[in-house]
Amino acid sequence: REAVGLLGGSDGRVGHRLVQCFLGIFLLPLRMTSQRLLVVGLEKFVGKESPQTHNHVLLVAFALLQGYFTFLQPSLPARSINYSIFLIAICGQGAWLMLHRVEPARRHGTLLVGSVLVGYCLLNLARMDVVVVVPPGNDLFRGGIFDSLLFLIYQILVVALTFSLVLMVNRRLHDELEADAEQRRLSEMAVRLSEARLTRAELASKAGNWELRLDTREVIGSLGAIKVYGVNTDHLDYQAIKDIPLPE
Repeated sequence: REAVGLLGGSDGRVGHRLVQCFLGIFLLPLRMTSQRLLVVGLEKFVGKESPQTHNHVLLVAFALLQGYFTFLQPSLPARSINYSIFLIAICGQGAWLMLHRVEPARRHGTLLVGSVLVGYCLLNLARMDVVVVVPPGNDLFRGGIFDSLLFLIYQILVVALTFSLVLMVNRRLHDELEADAEQRRLSEMAVRLSEARLTRAELASKAGNWELRLDTREVIGSLGAIKVYGVNTDHLDYQAIKDIPLPE
């Protein structure tokens, strides 16, 4: 605050205006863009992509209103309400996506993220109520106890959102690994069942099959072939096989 006062004299008006310009032109639009990209990323993650035209319009409207209430008609309460409305709109979309649009079988992994986004919506609704009932002044550096509590809850939600996103990704990887393992188990069972059926068919028809490795001249025969040749091993030499007389 002292540094801002030095920029514009005792009341720091120039410094306040510079800070407002910096927040209005750079930080808040950047943060709003990141919130919109979060929803886009969540949609890609769950495979529920949708057009983003409405969010582009919402972002432009937010920037215009924020600029109006920063430069033309300075009003910190109006900017706070504008900021809260945008966050409710974006976080509401994310919560609806995580809690409703995803398939029921996948909601166990998205429930926590959706709950945190609902927390963002509720927090901003409470912020709007307080701003309407007890309007703050236009001084950015004179926040009350509610502003301090609001900042603390925002930080808690940021941490909770980070952990919930990590858990969601890990849960998806875990589910995919389990699905791959189950698919492999089913494939192995199908192969063993097919081999058992082939063996029964060969024994019933008194037939068999064998393969010859040209590099080692080794013959590998099936159970049916072993019965046909009358041997007790499935690995034989090619010459030995040729010398075994076959029954008519």
